[in-house]
Formats: sequence, structure tokens, C-alpha cells
Amino acid sequence: MYFNRGSLPWQGLHAKTKKEKYERIKEVKVATPVEELCKDFPAEFATYVNYCRQLKFEDTPDYDYLKKLFKDLFVLKGFEMDSIYDWIILKRKAKIAALVGNPITIPQNFGTVDGQQ
Repeated sequence: MYFNRGSLPWQGLHAKTKKEKYERIKEVKVATPVEELCKDFPAEFATYVNYCRQLKFEDTPDYDYLKKLFKDLFVLKGFEMDSIYDWIILKRKAKIAALVGNPITIPQNFGTVDGQQ
């Protein structure tokens, strides 16, 4: 979800010691509802996080199921596998902009769904 949101609710927490900091991070992770974490993103993200949260340490994830979640979403959203990824397009635009003397910066919301957080 970090790549979608750009940040996570437990980032930037401060404490006096590392142990306290990690304890606070754990508390926020446990207290953050999946629905809140995945708000404004397709339901498949919440399904993925819920699935992962229920796994026990020794469990083997059903990778085929998890990949299918996102492959189906990909098709549902009308995307096609053209092997041209967002970061490739952004790098090309930045390169062209630098050549013409008009540098661009990566938008803060780059990587979010429809530019929304």
C-alpha cells in the first residue's frame, strides 16, 4: 500500500528508544483497519492485505490466488500488457523536458489511483 498511498500511517512515529518506536509502530499497524489503509483503492487491495494478515508464519501463501486477484483487476480496469510502465513514461518525459530546458518533477501523488489518495 505504500506505493499506492505514498506513505503509511505508522511512518514518522517518534519515541525515546528504538524498542519504544517499534512498539508504537506495531500498535498503529494493529489498530489501523484494513478498510482505512486501503480506502479509495480497488477492493482487491483490501482482500490482499486481509489474506496476508491471516497467514500464520509457517503458512505458504497461495501465490496463484494473489496474482489472479491483481490480474483480474488489471483486465477489469481495461489495461493491456504493453510492457510500458508508468516509471518508463515518467523517465522519458523527464529526459525530453531536460533536453528542451524545462525540467519536470515527479508529482507527489505519482503512483496513486487516478491521482487520488
